[in-house]
Amino acid sequence: MGFSSHASKVVKINRALLKKRKIRTKADVYGNPVETALEFKPESPHSRRRVKEMIQDNRKTNLAAGLMAFLIVLLFLISIVLYLK
Repeated sequence: MGFSSHASKVVKINRALLKKRKIRTKADVYGNPVETALEFKPESPHSRRRVKEMIQDNRKTNLAAGLMAFLIVLLFLISIVLYLK
């Protein structure tokens, strides 16, 4: 006797339960999708350029801060290794 008899019974029962379900598709659960229309303010090329420059400046600042933190931690770990040597 193996364990497959139990598995086949479960599969048969699950099939029977699925046939009895009233919900057949994803649309029955969530409804039909509705298109959402977004409205944005008109934007000038100058303001777009300004936003792009701000994003680039923030990225450069974050990169510099991350690099500085990495170098400080690296210097600290090297000093500990040299002290314990």
